[in-house]
Amino acid sequence: MSDRSLQSGYYSTITYLAELLDEALVQVKLARGGAPSSEIEKVAKMLEAAASEERQDLSTAFLRLILRDELGEQQQAWQELSVRLGKGECDEHDVETMERIAEVVDTERASAFRKMRGY
Repeated sequence: MSDRSLQSGYYSTITYLAELLDEALVQVKLARGGAPSSEIEKVAKMLEAAASEERQDLSTAFLRLILRDELGEQQQAWQELSVRLGKGECDEHDVETMERIAEVVDTERASAFRKMRGY
């Protein structure tokens, strides 16, 4: 497999994560106490998996690595956020945390795009 193919696959995965986080964040801001959407549930499950040390799918492994590199070891906080997301009980602090996570993933997406394009 070529380096370009690996970079493209990584970019696709990071783009999926960024778009999923953005959609879930919008829905969390709008729902406030309602039942979680499928996007919110996916993010909750991914954060729960990212908080664990168990093997997981590629998207979740990338998310865990990106978050650990940029935000440090915060598995307990991710676990707690995932529980609140799953229950539809997010507060302003949770929204801020999700915005920071989305920002980190979006920065990684931009970096992956530059690398894929040879910059």
